[in-house]
Amino acid sequence: MADWYKQSVEEILTAFASDAQKGLPSQEADERLGKYGPNEIPEGSRRSPWRILWEQFSAVLVLILIGAALLSALLGEYKDAIAIGTIVILFGLLGFVQEYRAEQAMAALRKLASPLVRLLRGGELVELPAQQIVPGDVILLEAGNLVPADARLLESINLRIQEATLTGESEPVEKEVQALPGQAQTGEAALTAAAAEPGAVRTPSGLVFRSLRDGTGAQPAATDTVRVNYRGTLPDGREFDSSYKRGQPASFALNRVIPCWTEGVQKMKVGGKAKLVCPPALAYGDRGAGRDVPPGATLIFEVELLDVAPAR
Repeated sequence: MADWYKQSVEEILTAFASDAQKGLPSQEADERLGKYGPNEIPEGSRRSPWRILWEQFSAVLVLILIGAALLSALLGEYKDAIAIGTIVILFGLLGFVQEYRAEQAMAALRKLASPLVRLLRGGELVELPAQQIVPGDVILLEAGNLVPADARLLESINLRIQEATLTGESEPVEKEVQALPGQAQTGEAALTAAAAEPGAVRTPSGLVFRSLRDGTGAQPAATDTVRVNYRGTLPDGREFDSSYKRGQPASFALNRVIPCWTEGVQKMKVGGKAKLVCPPALAYGDRGAGRDVPPGATLIFEVELLDVAPAR
């Protein structure tokens, strides 16, 4: 479902033909599982044993050794040719055994890593593997549980989620049941207005860039580390982050931040200042970031480039 964070609880339940108190009927859940498939990230095709074996003998180093063995045989150095051939065979077989066992171990770990989740099915509380969750299921979470799928909150009390693996945010983030309407419309209006400002440029990616003060120093590349002062606001004017307030510039590798910054700051020179208006796809998208950046938010930054340290 698109823009799920803008929908009310009632709209979500209606769209998925579900019941907050009873969940989905078991038969309906089985049909949806067959229609949408299991709740898991598709794995790439696993290598067959023959492919693993072939890769051992097609490595560059092994091909060089095979060539040396053939050359030794042509020169009449049969002992050397046999010795090299034996080494190649042992090397290939040992590599095959190790990689095949590693593939089997990883497959076993993936099965063990699948958490059990508590769901409402037909009014009854059941515990099932996370792969069996389907659209419309009502999930029950307690303190310490893993969130097993993308979901919309129906009810919560003092809910905080640890999102460090997604956003890098070290502190747990508070979550609310209320819908977050209007982000897309407000954001698009902000992008359109910013693009109409004198000197503004809208790039093919959707970023709106406007130089507020031209710099005269070095221009960074994507792999450089930059030192900046900045202020970030939402389209409604609310400030969500500011190095000026912290009283200390920020330093970071330009390829380790949101794409909007990676693209926009490369257009600046040291000593310059610019305004970046970032569409959600170049910022934090539908996941948002912490309490202050809601899902689907367009972000506005004023950035002052202080220094550039080339990558080593």
